[in-house]
Amino acid sequence: MNFKIILHTCIVACASTALLAACNDPAAPAAADAATEASADEPTELPALALFPSDAGASQSCLQVEGDLEVGSSVTLGDCDLATGLIFTSGEGGALGLATQDNLCLDLEAQGTGSETSLIVNECPAEGGGWTTTATALEAGTVRGPDGQCLVIPQMTEDDATFPFYVATGDCAQGQQFYLSTGE
Repeated sequence: MNFKIILHTCIVACASTALLAACNDPAAPAAADAATEASADEPTELPALALFPSDAGASQSCLQVEGDLEVGSSVTLGDCDLATGLIFTSGEGGALGLATQDNLCLDLEAQGTGSETSLIVNECPAEGGGWTTTATALEAGTVRGPDGQCLVIPQMTEDDATFPFYVATGDCAQGQQFYLSTGE
């Protein structure tokens, strides 16, 4: 028996219950392989996450949707309510999506008009949303849009600003750093 191959299969493939059962039986490499093949057709549900700014003093705030999660809703920074703030998913390559509505994506309002852009919810384009992040629960990172710009929150530098703060895009060198987690 080749233990290294079984261990690798289990570590890589134990994302579903069927795979976990196969991985718990080291005497059954064929079962692990069969579970891996069977799970390829099963959709994987990603956990719902929130984006928290990494700034000192902002740990109780997160990005959230103003009102219902629907086309045209503004995405702002405000006091975080985990009941409504867990709206994001993180996929392969840091792809950032919306947790409960896979047909909706982040977008920019007033893009290309010369006006200040703000982050909104919109229908996903055919090629996908294109938003990515390097943020994790342990390491802060930026959120980059399909145009290569990063999320910025201009009001974060204002002493007298009050929530909600609008979210825009700008140069990634000045991009807002976030943590992406369940908030627990």
